[in-house]
Order: sequence, then C-alpha cells, then structure tokens
Amino acid sequence: MWADLAYRAQITDEGPIADRNRAARFAVLWALQYDRRPEDLPLLRFLLQQQTTYYREAVPWGLAPDLTLAGFLVAEHRQVEDLWLHWDAKNISFDTALGYHLYHLFTPGITAASETVRSSSHPDRERILRDITSARHTDAAIEEWLDQQRARFPSDPADEGLKSWAQHAARLGEREASRLFLTEWAAGEPRTDATLNTLQFHLAQLGYLAEAVEVQKEAITISELFQRCRSRVRTARAIADIRFGLHRALRKIRQDFRRATPRSTGARAAESARLTVRWVGDRSPPGGRLTGVVTHGPAPR
Repeated sequence: MWADLAYRAQITDEGPIADRNRAARFAVLWALQYDRRPEDLPLLRFLLQQQTTYYREAVPWGLAPDLTLAGFLVAEHRQVEDLWLHWDAKNISFDTALGYHLYHLFTPGITAASETVRSSSHPDRERILRDITSARHTDAAIEEWLDQQRARFPSDPADEGLKSWAQHAARLGEREASRLFLTEWAAGEPRTDATLNTLQFHLAQLGYLAEAVEVQKEAITISELFQRCRSRVRTARAIADIRFGLHRALRKIRQDFRRATPRSTGARAAESARLTVRWVGDRSPPGGRLTGVVTHGPAPR
C-alpha cells in the first residue's frame, strides 16, 4: 500500500510535472493529523520523504501545508535520528529554506540535536552549527513553536476553520466541496480587499472563472468607493486646516490691533493704527497640508 503513496511523476498537457499520488498521500497525512499514534512514525517518515521528493522534482517555488504538516507530524515524535530528514526538507528550494523552520530539527532538544550534528560527518555539519544561536534556539522557544504548530494543525477536526477545509478539499481534488467551504468562509468575513482577493484567487485556481470574475468586480467596486471616501476625508481635512489657519491669523490681527489701541485715546489710535489685510490665501506644498495665510501691513499714512 505504501507504494500507492510514493511520488510518481506524471507529465501533464500543460508541461509541468505532476505527482500522480499526491492527493492520496495528502489524504493519509490529513487522516494522521486527526489520529496520532506512536506506531505511525515509520509511515510519517516515508510520507515526509515522498513530499520532499515531490517538492524537489515538481515544485520549483513555494511552500504549502502538505510539506509542513508532514514535517510537523514527524517532529512531534522528537526523534533525533530524524534531524537529517528535516534538513533535506528544509533545503529543497529558496522558499523551503525560509519557510520550513529550523525548529523541526531540534524537537528532541537543543543539546541532543547539537551533539548529533557535531558528531556527524554530514557535509552541512558546520552550516547547521553556525545557524544555531543561543538567543533564538532554546528548548523553551521550541516548545512554544510546537504549541503554535498544534494550533495550526489541530488533532480535532472540529477545531479546523472553513478556510482550512477548503484548502484541504482542493488538495484532494474535491473542487465543488472546496468552493462551498470557501464561499461559506467568505460569507462570514468582512468584505475587505483581503477577503475578496483570497476568494477570487481560490475560485480561479479551482476553475470557477465566472465566479472569480464576479468577485473581482465586487472588489473593484469596493476599492473605488473606498478611494472616493478617502478623497472626501482628505478634502474635509484640508478645509479644516485652511479654516484653522485663517482663524489663527485673524486672532493675531486682533491682538495686534488691541496692542496698538491705547485706552485713553482709543478712537484716535484706532484711526492711526488702521490695519489692512493684504491677502488671504493658502499654500500647499506637495505632500504638505493646506494652511491658510493672512498678513497685514502698516497703517496707511
């Protein structure tokens, strides 16, 4: 039966290499996520090896949960002999090097894993030892990471979200089920760009192009509405800035007028200190705020 789960290359009409057994392998991985037993470790190792081969042969870029789930289920058994299996998975491509966490290697414990690397003759021995830092790679940090992975890959199906069910169904080739799961997920989310972009991309990937176009139209409409609202907010803010500038300038004029008006000769001083508003305008440097400007000159003679 394990042979039915092994990587098996298949040339598609479009050109890229596919894996004939990918869906079957993921179905087993998904089932093992919800039914974890110690005796399943040999099977989990085999599945991780096959996923690694699949990525190396058929996935030039990217990293999906089919690889990280296999890696986590193996890592959860905390066996130091699996260290090099994880290292192979991490070094498939640029994306796996970034996304397949080094903590997979260290679940047996930092000390045990480090000693295993030091005592080995593996060509990447020094590279791994250089990557280990005392500040980041601690047993406490690894336990925290394991808790995060358990939340990401729960053992109870009831703890999985609709979005995860949609992605799982897509990997199994269940297009209609995946569509229903994701549209139900989107119905309970705010109609934001992020939600609509996720829905549009997923529908397009599944082949529901007409529905994907409708979602794209909705996203464009919402984006245009948002831009109009933002423009109105900016206009209102600019008007408020102008009014504030004018008010401040007018207040200064009144203060200057009061200073120039002695109490005993108010009428004569007012006449001699008559103020003139030379101009009222605004200055708007690129990227700056609009500011009202009012100046006054000396009294006419």
